Amino acid sequence: MRVLLVDDDAQVLRGVTRIMECESDGWAIESALSGIEALQILDSGGYNVLVSDMRMPGMDGAELLQQVQDRHPNVLRVVLSGEASRETVMRVIHPMHQYLSKPCDPGKLIDVIRKAEIYQETIHSTEVLDALGKANCLPSLSDIVIEIDSVLESKHCDSEMLGKLVLKDPTLSAKILQLANSAIFGLKQPVIDIEQAMSVVGVDMVRAIAMSSSLFKFSGSSVNTLPQQLFKHSIEVAGICRQLARWERADSVTSKTVFSGGLLHDVGKILLLNAFEEEYTQLMQSASKGAQSLIELETSKFAATHAGVGAYLLDMWGLPSSLVETVAAHHSPAICARSSLACQIVFGANWIASGADEAVLRSCQTENCDDFAAKLKSWNQKCVEERKGDLDE
Repeated sequence: MRVLLVDDDAQVLRGVTRIMECESDGWAIESALSGIEALQILDSGGYNVLVSDMRMPGMDGAELLQQVQDRHPNVLRVVLSGEASRETVMRVIHPMHQYLSKPCDPGKLIDVIRKAEIYQETIHSTEVLDALGKANCLPSLSDIVIEIDSVLESKHCDSEMLGKLVLKDPTLSAKILQLANSAIFGLKQPVIDIEQAMSVVGVDMVRAIAMSSSLFKFSGSSVNTLPQQLFKHSIEVAGICRQLARWERADSVTSKTVFSGGLLHDVGKILLLNAFEEEYTQLMQSASKGAQSLIELETSKFAATHAGVGAYLLDMWGLPSSLVETVAAHHSPAICARSSLACQIVFGANWIASGADEAVLRSCQTENCDDFAAKLKSWNQKCVEERKGDLDE
């Protein structure tokens, strides 16, 4: 693992380098005193992580991060700065992965880099890692962004209506959660609830994120309806998650976690579709025919799955680990059976929304997860009965 530290203060560089060398597992820690020097070093190749200050003479941190994203997208980009003005936030919100404040707990920085090391060792495709590095802002559906702008432009901005619109958009929700969980706002507890995250970042920031998201369009054919289908499915899964949490009498934190997890569980599909539209569309069409599962096809084509890709992105964006885990495990019944209730609920909601395939229950039994299989069957039966009751009314 090669890490490049950038700061115009040599004393700060020496201090951070010394701490990281003591705490890390044999990482190569190098440093640069300016953005220009940092780019020259990165251009030599082989670096995994960039940790940069913001205020530097000449090329500042925001410009450096943007250059690194363009030239070396698979390098993790971390801001380590004591400056958190609105102007600064707007300049780094897209090229950064995480924002840590000075003075920084060394353990926090070490943890961020260790997570990156684990993910980069499990995703073997350079193309996928590049796509993850370029995913500063995933595309939103234009009609949702237009509605959000209309609400924000009105004289009496309805925060409840704004919240409902944001909850229709998994990619916008993920970006707002990323910002709310950054050190920019200095919160001591992780933010899991999307509506709380909106309150933290403020209406102006929601507008800025929404407008910038609208600039990122799905590439390729404009008639591809998969983005709309993915967004619709994510909203449905989030709704079922809320229902299952209520039936399980889950506590408030778990209920918020599963709703957000349900909304974001397929963010990896959105990323892969945006980066490899033609190829990924073909994979999804092949999976719908049933010969091979989408997970099998993804592994064969990309040496990665949408669950792993989505978890990597959200983890690198600094979202709470309890939320990331639900995304990572939503196609792994054996893992969910032995994990938190939140993981089980997101898995179950996705399974129900996808048609409640009996093969999943057989897989649970093969993996000695009979109790989880029984829980899935019970949840599905309740959903069927509730839908039937709604139709009868």
